[in-house]
Amino acid sequence: MTANTLLYEVRDGVAWLGFNRPESRNAMTWEMYDALSGYCDRVASDDAIHAVVLHGMGGEAFVAGTDIG
Repeated sequence: MTANTLLYEVRDGVAWLGFNRPESRNAMTWEMYDALSGYCDRVASDDAIHAVVLHGMGGEAFVAGTDIG
């Protein structure tokens, strides 16, 4: 599930991490929290990354919180 719910790429020294569950206003699942932690570790260990942009997909919300469903 997480493969498409968090979108990660690096461009020109900037890591872009998109929360991609627009149908739930990007509410986070436990798997997404685990993946986010992994991406943070990945960014911290890469000296070529100078900034991180976190963004919500779908245009409605950044992250609505935790998906309690």
